[in-house]
Amino acid sequence: MKKIVSISLVLAMVLLCFSGCALTIIPSNEIHTDYEGVYISISEIDNSGDAPVLVVTWHNDTDETVCFGVGYTIEYFDGEEWKNIQIADFAVIEIACILEPRKSGEQRYSTKYFNMLREGKYRIRTEFYIQGDEPKSGTTWAEFEQVKPKK
Repeated sequence: MKKIVSISLVLAMVLLCFSGCALTIIPSNEIHTDYEGVYISISEIDNSGDAPVLVVTWHNDTDETVCFGVGYTIEYFDGEEWKNIQIADFAVIEIACILEPRKSGEQRYSTKYFNMLREGKYRIRTEFYIQGDEPKSGTTWAEFEQVKPKK
């Protein structure tokens, strides 16, 4: 019984530390895509809920129609490779968002289901499809850092 109480107290202290030591998300301005002209950028961080939400702008600088869903992943760079940091399964509604040629649009992505408790380099990664006679697919991502706020 004492062991359970001790473990519970330690876990409570760790959780209090993490909740009191909130990290700040700083987006990068770099463009990352494997299909030139279609990319995402983080335009805002919404901290009004229980977990930060990345407000992402989709950019279509091509003459083609782009289709993307609301599925995504968040990854952490451990110094050597990108690792998926999803900690819980979550359902994503199968919705197709259409982005007309030379347009941009906004999508919101929650960080709630990802282990983002440490400082470091992260990225949100998602896929898209180019409509046309020969459909193509691509991947785009936006990088960001989490840092301790300056006092």
